[in-house]
Formats: sequence, structure tokens, C-alpha cells
Amino acid sequence: MSTDVAKAGNVTLTVWDQEVQGGQKAQIERLNAEFQRRYPNVKINRVARSFTDLQNTLRVALSGSNPPDVVQVNQGYATMVQFVKAGLLRPMNAYSEVYGWNKRFPKGLLDLNSVTRDGRSFGSGDLYGVSLNGEIVGIYYNKDKLSQLSIQPPKTWAEFEQALATAKGKGEIPLAFGNQEKLPALQMYGLIQDRFAGKQAVRNLVFGNGGAWTDGPSVQAA
Repeated sequence: MSTDVAKAGNVTLTVWDQEVQGGQKAQIERLNAEFQRRYPNVKINRVARSFTDLQNTLRVALSGSNPPDVVQVNQGYATMVQFVKAGLLRPMNAYSEVYGWNKRFPKGLLDLNSVTRDGRSFGSGDLYGVSLNGEIVGIYYNKDKLSQLSIQPPKTWAEFEQALATAKGKGEIPLAFGNQEKLPALQMYGLIQDRFAGKQAVRNLVFGNGGAWTDGPSVQAA
């Protein structure tokens, strides 16, 4: 397999993604523009949809007579595994070898994009994608509000919990969470669940290797 894109001739790639928010949208547009400048023989036909719209329309698009070349697919049994089972995605093992994805990405991430061709096992088998980005989960604080409450920005978890208690004791709402798009709550739940249940128990649930979402630590996280 050649990695010389410039020798591929004139190519048009139809790419579906869900990067429609501010920073994510700007990032993907810049990457696409830079790629096309470097390889003027390639045109990227980008189709951007919200997460929900992508989930609702992708199966029909992939099973049609003119499917997109590259798609952003949600990992897991509900989406990626079902598409693999239906023969709607192509394995990317050859690309992984040529571009060294199997060395550049940790096994934990590769497992999340791996499915057996019969769709019976998630977390092993062929590689059907690579993770698009990494995320940092953080907490923003209001400097003026902390100053009014005589609270120093916390540096440890214990100090953070104490700051919340102090703010609440002075009649403030100590912590607010924006969840208009619904997805952030699921991601936040995952962080709390990992704290109570532990990494291995969470991975067993994700890959269907044991445990239940009704187990004590998972319920406690909720």
C-alpha cells in the first residue's frame, strides 16, 4: 500500500463527521484545508451533522448505492459493532500497519475500535477506526465569586470538596453542570463510575465481559 497521496490522481473523498461545535468545527475545517493545500489533487467533500443527526442517518447512507468514504462512527455495540456485523464498514488493518497506528495508539484505544468480523466480539478482532481526538475534563471557577467567599482556588480533591461545602454554607450553588446536549452527562457519569467501580470493572461492562450496570458501584455513581 502506497502512502504517497500526491500520486493517487484526482480524488474526491466524502467525509461525514459530527464536529459541529465551535472549537471542534474550526479544528476540522483547518485540518481539511491544510490537507487539501498539501495535496491539491484531493478534494474533501465534508458533510457535518450533529451527533443525533449522524446516528439517525448514517446507517441509511452506508447501506445506499453511494456511501461516504470516511465516517465518524460511535464506538460500541450499538453502532460500530452493528455496522460491522452488517458489512457496512471496512477493516483498517492494512492502514494501521502502513501508518503505524498499532504503535502510535495505546492498546486500550485500539481495543475500543476493534470488532470481530461476525460482530460477536467487541474489543478484539479487526481494527475499524482510530480515535479522532482526546479530551481534557476540567472545572471552571469564577475568580470574583471565590474572592467574595474568601475561598482560595483548591489544589487537591479534599480542598475542592471543602470549597464546595463552604460555598454551599454561604447560600451559593457550589457546582453547576451544563447538559443541554445530554451527552456530557453520560461522559461525566463515566468519570464518576470509574472512581467507584475501578477501571477494569468499567472495561468489563463496556466490552460485555462481565458485571452489570445495576452493580452497586455503578448505581452509586449514578
